[in-house]
Amino acid sequence: MKVLYIHGLDSQPNEERIKYMESLGHEVDALHLDYRNEPETYRILKELAQGNNIEYLVGSSFGGFLSFWLGEELGLPSLLFNPAMHVSPEQAYFKAPNERKSPKRRVVIGGLDDVVDPQENWKFFEQEGNLALDQRVIMCQWLGHQIDQDTFIDACSWARL
Repeated sequence: MKVLYIHGLDSQPNEERIKYMESLGHEVDALHLDYRNEPETYRILKELAQGNNIEYLVGSSFGGFLSFWLGEELGLPSLLFNPAMHVSPEQAYFKAPNERKSPKRRVVIGGLDDVVDPQENWKFFEQEGNLALDQRVIMCQWLGHQIDQDTFIDACSWARL
């Protein structure tokens, strides 16, 4: 399967995660983007997803936010880690799609996240749940904003990635 891995704000693609997904037989695309200085981030990722026939999105924090909206617009399943859903699409330089069509979404929320409010994220996905054909959200009470490799591996298995 072709996977697009989207890193978080002020971060970069995590090589250990990419290697793990590749070990599962997936082909992984991952760009290093400077979100603060690249106003065309969403367009770049959308064109990459369409041009490379991406079949699945994996995103963390701001990358999870972008993965959510790309999944909604392009109809792609996604695995999101502490997605920064408090960011509005206008702040991220794109307009949210009118038509919503995410077929499958798995969300991991860290209960100890001090960057993205876990309770606000939980509320967001409770409200959005009826828009996804198949959405599951878990709150990991031990988890902060950073995702350790063991949790990443467990979540990939849970998401059947």
